[in-house]
Amino acid sequence: MEESHHEDNIRVLIAEPGKKVYAKEIRNDWREMQMIVGGLIQAVYPSRKDAIAVVCNDEGKLMGLAPNCLLSDDSGKPYDMLVGTFFVCGVKEDNFISLSPELEKKYADIIRRDRLLPVVAVKRKTHRHHEQER
Repeated sequence: MEESHHEDNIRVLIAEPGKKVYAKEIRNDWREMQMIVGGLIQAVYPSRKDAIAVVCNDEGKLMGLAPNCLLSDDSGKPYDMLVGTFFVCGVKEDNFISLSPELEKKYADIIRRDRLLPVVAVKRKTHRHHEQER
């Protein structure tokens, strides 16, 4: 008999645009995951070294969600941008699992490093120099 690797609850890292990344235990259920990312889920597997998945909103760019983080390969080279809220979890076979403490720390640091900061429109002050008539 084959052993199932399904966990009812998993510990993940959640990254919301403009907020600090944080660890949270969530239900290992697609409905819970959709609530977190705000829509249909898409899993991206950016690392060949680490068994992790980045789970984001599949339609986030089409929906115009806020830019959040660069998505980089194992060499650190960015190849895409994540928008909206996403989370990082572990992967074993075809199942999402909890992140190990080592991977949790590693990816929290990576997310902090590659974070896209929200662009805030700043009104520039106009300085008018009055020339004195001669």
